[in-house]
Amino acid sequence: MEIEGIKKKLKSYTVESIALSDHTLIRCFQRGITKENILDNILKPEKLIDIIEEESKYRGERKFKLVFDLSRNKSFIVVVSINKKLTVITAVIRYRKWVRPIGIR
Repeated sequence: MEIEGIKKKLKSYTVESIALSDHTLIRCFQRGITKENILDNILKPEKLIDIIEEESKYRGERKFKLVFDLSRNKSFIVVVSINKKLTVITAVIRYRKWVRPIGIR
């Protein structure tokens, strides 16, 4: 799926239609990431710079790694699954050198 298509899809969600699992909340607490930071980037995806579709375990579900540009040196990675609603699986902040170059698949 193209970045613009994903951006449009993300903008169609509301706060109520986005679920964060207990695992996600624990990991975000450990990593110093707030729930608001996750929701803000998902609902306003202007900083989305890359998407990677991953293999899903369940039928009818699509799983994506979304890469957002935080600054020149950092990116924000959010892994989500999309079926009827959007579920955040995990989130992590990485230094730019860890993110694969855009355009290489």
